[in-house]
Amino acid sequence: MRALHLNFILDKRTIRFLKILSAFEGKSDYLLRDLSEATEINERTLLVDIKNIRLHFDGCLEIESTHTGYQFQLLNPNGYAEAKRELISQEPLFVVIESILSGKLLSYEEWADHFFLSESSMRRHLLRVSEALEPYQLQFSINPVDLIGEEGNIRKFLKDFYYEADEISPFTLKPSVEVNELMYYLEENRYQPSMGTDILPTDFYYQFYIMVYRSSQGKYMPVPNIEGMDWEKDDTYQFLLSLKPKIQKRYGFVVPDSELLGLYLYAICKRTIDAPAKEELFCQQFNHWSTITELARKFVAYYDPILADPRFPTTTLIESFLTSVKYLDQLTPIMNKNITEVNAFARHSYPDCYTRIHSFLEANLRDLKVEDTYIEDITASLLLTIEAIRDSYVQNPKRIAFLLEGSSFVCRSVKAKALRYFRGYHQIFFPTIEQMDNHFFYQNQIDIFVTNYADYVSYLEKDMEYILFQSIPTIDDWNHLLERINPQILKDFSLNPLTDLKG
Repeated sequence: MRALHLNFILDKRTIRFLKILSAFEGKSDYLLRDLSEATEINERTLLVDIKNIRLHFDGCLEIESTHTGYQFQLLNPNGYAEAKRELISQEPLFVVIESILSGKLLSYEEWADHFFLSESSMRRHLLRVSEALEPYQLQFSINPVDLIGEEGNIRKFLKDFYYEADEISPFTLKPSVEVNELMYYLEENRYQPSMGTDILPTDFYYQFYIMVYRSSQGKYMPVPNIEGMDWEKDDTYQFLLSLKPKIQKRYGFVVPDSELLGLYLYAICKRTIDAPAKEELFCQQFNHWSTITELARKFVAYYDPILADPRFPTTTLIESFLTSVKYLDQLTPIMNKNITEVNAFARHSYPDCYTRIHSFLEANLRDLKVEDTYIEDITASLLLTIEAIRDSYVQNPKRIAFLLEGSSFVCRSVKAKALRYFRGYHQIFFPTIEQMDNHFFYQNQIDIFVTNYADYVSYLEKDMEYILFQSIPTIDDWNHLLERINPQILKDFSLNPLTDLKG
């Protein structure tokens, strides 16, 4: 469960349960002290909580005691998800947020009666979560209980609260018959914009759902007049306007054109990195700021000259990214905000690169003329985008030679695994002892030499990279090879030994 949602859970035991389960979902075995550190729960409380988790999730999971800690195993995924939903099914503030979305507002006194709480307790709970609303520049009113702030910020909060929720939330928006019919109409008749969009289906659904429910209550999001854009000539926007009579028929109100324009802008700003021609078209149609084009070139050259190579579409893709940032900022600046976990993921995966991009944006974001409140978020988004571009376009195959000794069965197994997992992208060589001389390495331009026999290292020149496997290779040996092939890889994923921890 996301950090945003944990702020709205009142039951402290439930919060601890979800923290423990989240830790186990990321890593199946823990030393007790490490689990305590990961969850910020003291060891004594952990012992009691794990016992109670076993009871609540009986038959759905197994948390087995080991001589050093615990090992987690999921037995019934569907039952597990349902049991997690039960944990928060009666959480008061989740019910309150849902009522705000639907427009069924009550005073804090009425909510107190509904949940059998004292009025002072209900008021205290609403004040307690005000800190979680601060990043959205929102606060709760109490008579009635409602979200107070800019409409764009309210919608962004609701979108994050529901769409970014994991599958356990019983309050995730359920598809209504009316919205499903409108989505079906879009799917069957949607005009495909020539410049495309990378918006995900459920992402679009939630944005549309929230737009309908908020505007049906007369709560509209202002859309700025963007210089240089003639929306009357935009076929996709004109197609979205065809939803107006259908929304009126189903929901009994006339949705303003500006609401559908806002929906269109949000969707069209979800850009791709795998269709450069469409991104070039997007930039031609939507980028009316020469500073964006120049800033894209400047950033790519600053970040990595390899990516600035004209063979790669990096500059076009970054121009597209910056253009979308500009439009989202004009729609409402908070649209460039990420949830906490996305920014943390970017910083953890590429710590040095994050710092470099942040420094670049601090010095140059003013040229883009967007709200600098969300510089951390734009940094994370730009970092994940450009590294995805690198992974997609910049190939760096290695030429790897294996020469092994010992059991022929082990050698055969290593050779088979090397071919299975590395061949295709990398070039794999299996020289014989007769071929083992420097001429072989130079002729075949070997990058990495792998052996489990130390004497073979003497054949190498001093500048040759090599990895010395154990006589029977371990998972750590393979991880070492993966890291040598690409130092980033172990931050993305690595092999995890399935050690028997049972005592």
